[in-house]
Amino acid sequence: MKENTPYNDKIIVLCLLPIISFVTTIVGSDYNLAFIFGLKFFKIFVFTFIEVLVIWGFFRFCIRVLDKRIPLNSTNSNKRFILQVLFTLLIYAVFRSIFTYIEVNVLNWSFNPRIYLNSDLPTEITFIVLVNTIYAYWGHTAYTKKIEGKQQIKNTPQISLSTSNFIEIKKNRKTIYLAFTEIAYLYISNKITYLKTIKGETHIVNEPLNDLHTILGQKNYYRVNRQFLINQLAIHSYKVLPNRQIHISLIPPSEIDCKLNKNNSKSFKEWLSTQNRIIKPS
Repeated sequence: MKENTPYNDKIIVLCLLPIISFVTTIVGSDYNLAFIFGLKFFKIFVFTFIEVLVIWGFFRFCIRVLDKRIPLNSTNSNKRFILQVLFTLLIYAVFRSIFTYIEVNVLNWSFNPRIYLNSDLPTEITFIVLVNTIYAYWGHTAYTKKIEGKQQIKNTPQISLSTSNFIEIKKNRKTIYLAFTEIAYLYISNKITYLKTIKGETHIVNEPLNDLHTILGQKNYYRVNRQFLINQLAIHSYKVLPNRQIHISLIPPSEIDCKLNKNNSKSFKEWLSTQNRIIKPS
C-alpha cells in the first residue's frame, strides 16, 4: 500500500520499542543482574523485540488502512477511534497467541499464568494504549493541518495566467485583472508560491516559478534563486556581503531574505545594466 499517512515513526521503532521489549522481559520476575547480562536474557529480549516489532507493524498497517477507508474527521472520529482500538486488540490477541505457542512448543520456554496476569498483561495493555494514543494524536494533528491548509487556500484569491500582459485573479466570484508591471516579486515559502504586488497584496500562485518566468518575460524579471523571481521595479537596493553573496532589499519588504549566489552576481549586474533604472550597491 502506498504511504499516504503523516506518520514518521522511525524514532519510535529505534528507541521506544527496545525499551518496551526490555521492560516486558524483566517485569514481574526475580531476575538478578547476573541474569540480565546473561545469554538467556539476551535471547528472550531479542524474541520479545521481534514480537513487539511485528505487532507494532500490524498495528500501523491497520491504522493506515483506516486512514484510507475511514479518514479521521469531525463526523466520524469517534467511530474511527473505536474501530482502531478494536482492531489493535484483535491483532494483539492473535499474534500474542501465536508467539506464546512458539515460546512453549517450539522454544520449550515455561509459561506462568500468574506472572503473565500480574505483570506481562498490564505492560502489554499499556503498550496498546500507547500505540492508540500516539497515532490518534498524529491523525488529529494531520487532519487539523489539512483543514487549516484548505481554509487558507479557500480564503486566498487564486490566480490564473493569461497570454496577455495581465493575470486573472478570481476573488469572491469576481475577476480582477492584474498587470504584469504590478507584480513586485514571487517567492516560495513552505512549498507554496506567493505573488506580492507593488501595493503589498499577497496571492497564491499554482504555477512553478520557471513557467512564471517564461510568461512574465526575462527582460523585467530576474530569477534570483530557486525561491525568488523579482521585478526590477521591486529592487530598492542591493549589498555585496563578505562571502560575495548579494543581498537584495525589496519593495514591499520581504519576510524572507532574498540572496543571490556569488556565482550569479555577474549575470545579475548585467541584467541590471539593461534596465532603465540606476541601482547602485549600498
